[in-house]
Amino acid sequence: MSTKTGALQKGREIYQVEEAELEAAVDAARTWEASVLPRMAEAARLAKQPCNGTVLTPGEIEREMYRELLRLRQVELTAKQERERIETELKLVMQVASELGGIATWKSGTARIFEEARFKRDNPELYDAYSPPKHTRPFTVRW
Repeated sequence: MSTKTGALQKGREIYQVEEAELEAAVDAARTWEASVLPRMAEAARLAKQPCNGTVLTPGEIEREMYRELLRLRQVELTAKQERERIETELKLVMQVASELGGIATWKSGTARIFEEARFKRDNPELYDAYSPPKHTRPFTVRW
């Protein structure tokens, strides 16, 4: 029996956090729930509305949010590339193994993939009956 399993079976905590760190995380979650989630819900409601074609002129606040969004996208892209590099290195270590003990699994499997284009070509009436038009309003930030 591993230490991890033994700890779980005895009801002991595996991970510990300092009280101040826990309080900070709880406060951040409360702030997110109280101020951000309602705004996200409003944005989701607006996404269902048709746009009216108006073009707004951004102010300094919007330009600053845009610059911060671009900066965060760059951070995200850099982090994604680094994550992919490290995952690739671990895969090369694993070769054809299914697990790297306690670190990663890389198991073979199968999946069914629905070939929508082929189905649409072979059964256009059925495709149309089961895929009615849907309102969309994608949000795109220019790079």
